Amino acid sequence: MFNTLGIKSDYSILKSLIKIPDLISFCIENNLNVAGILDDNLFGSIEFYNSAKKNNIKPLIGLDITIEERHYFLYAKNYLGYKNLLKINTLVQKKKINIDNIKNYSKNIILVIPFNVHKYIDSFKGIFDDIFIAYKDEYEKKNAYIITNKLVCLSICNSLSNSDEIYFKILDSIRNDNKNNVCEEIIKISEEDKKINEKFIDLINIEFPLSQRHIPKYENEFNDSFKYLSALCHKGISKRLNNNVSDIYKNRLEYELNVIKDMGFTDYFLIVFDYVRYAKTHNIMVGVGRGSAGASLVSYSIGITDIDPIKYNLLFERFLNPERVTMPDIDIDFEDVKRDLVIDYVKEKYGKDRVAPVLTFGTLGARQVLKDVAKYFKLENKIDILTKNIDPKLSLKDNLKSDKVKSLLSLYPDFNKVYKISFELEGIKRHISTTAAGITICDQSLDDIIPICY
Repeated sequence: MFNTLGIKSDYSILKSLIKIPDLISFCIENNLNVAGILDDNLFGSIEFYNSAKKNNIKPLIGLDITIEERHYFLYAKNYLGYKNLLKINTLVQKKKINIDNIKNYSKNIILVIPFNVHKYIDSFKGIFDDIFIAYKDEYEKKNAYIITNKLVCLSICNSLSNSDEIYFKILDSIRNDNKNNVCEEIIKISEEDKKINEKFIDLINIEFPLSQRHIPKYENEFNDSFKYLSALCHKGISKRLNNNVSDIYKNRLEYELNVIKDMGFTDYFLIVFDYVRYAKTHNIMVGVGRGSAGASLVSYSIGITDIDPIKYNLLFERFLNPERVTMPDIDIDFEDVKRDLVIDYVKEKYGKDRVAPVLTFGTLGARQVLKDVAKYFKLENKIDILTKNIDPKLSLKDNLKSDKVKSLLSLYPDFNKVYKISFELEGIKRHISTTAAGITICDQSLDDIIPICY
């Protein structure tokens, strides 16, 4: 039986070789029905949770925090505990983590103290209801039992196999620090340790309410979002058509409005209408509309798009279908030099803690990983000969089918080593950034629901 309670995934940027899909595959192959991630952030929580649940694996979600250069592990017992972890994750991101400021977020969380810092256990008594000591071997287990009977066999793992240390040296070099992270693979545990861990695992049961929506309520003069949207639409279509609105437009408008109301997206349309109106009234260029949103007469009526869907025979169902409940997808193009003005307007209107850019993760792609590995071996001045012949749309494995790539690898022996190592590191998360203009707007503080990054 393998011990999968202390998994660091590649969401701990450049500190692990383990990608979530690989972890889930490992669990399936080894008939493991429990796994716990323990990153220094919570960014991988949803991907891990969804993948684990889909494959009948019980997910445990932990957070590795550092207080006064000592590591402690926090595991959510349930969704309420996860919400508290989100708040602590914010403190971690702000680098404001200490014992005092986590007191308010300690409910429904299990504190796990590594044996090597067990002497600090008294500092947390009265803060956490459940405190466990983590042990890695028989010596630690024997001595931990003297302190408490709440034990868990847990060791940090950042590799699914006993990989060469060279991978972690290269990750350290990409990260530009001298932490000297070592390869710590998943280890096997005894039946006794498995039973000890079951007591810990039984305390945890996380169920995410994934179907909830968090669209802000749009304040309006009628104090009724649907009534206000209807009024805007009827006024807008009359203006568009010079007060000559035929039945085909009237019927289509009523149909769309009722679908939008029934699907619960009235406030969504008002929010989009509002920031598009702001842009148009503040000399900010707005695109005429693209994608399936051009099929909406409501969008055309209130000025979100400038495309008449009836004139061009565009089907509303391609945009919003009551038989398939998904969020409407309205792409809005703002001129790039003034886009931030629209974003600032939205932040001020809905709250700075409720609006944020969408996080994205850059990975070690085919060309980038070759460059990073070559730099470690001081071959960066030569590697361009190879990288310019790499198709970035293909994996390194698929690039090996290229005769040119095969020729270069045989011509330059040093490139073989670089290529083999790059092959193992390809796809690992390399850095965090934001999308060009993807913005999340929420009806409450974002870190009530999702992990955020500063």
